[in-house]
Amino acid sequence: MMTDLNGYDYTYCDAFNSTNKNAFYYARNYNVSLPKTCSGWFVPSIGHWVCIIENLGKTDVRYTAKGIVYDQSTALHNLNKYGFIKDDYIGYWSSCEVKKYEGFKQDAWYVALEYGTIDYIIKATSLWQSVRAVAAF
Repeated sequence: MMTDLNGYDYTYCDAFNSTNKNAFYYARNYNVSLPKTCSGWFVPSIGHWVCIIENLGKTDVRYTAKGIVYDQSTALHNLNKYGFIKDDYIGYWSSCEVKKYEGFKQDAWYVALEYGTIDYIIKATSLWQSVRAVAAF
């Protein structure tokens, strides 16, 4: 799952390509111009978030007995240099669901920048996380 780099495909797939005002709709219709050579705006998958933390945040994502972690202060410091985040106490949803139980699709992977963790959480009860559209060049 942490290598899933299909955020663009999830954002533009037919299942989410409707007029419903969900995160995918807003990413597809984000009104900020991009160079013609880039991908276009999309909701990053959890694999994209790992790449963002490791490449822009300049810290390794580690798999430990306590979960999936990274150096929070290093990541925040470096991501803030790029203007990537506005608040130290924020989490970002990914475009990837977690199929914890058969037929139960309410969990999604998220990045908790304030804790230095990557985890999954129930979407319906966790409204404090945000969605961050990204583009690949």
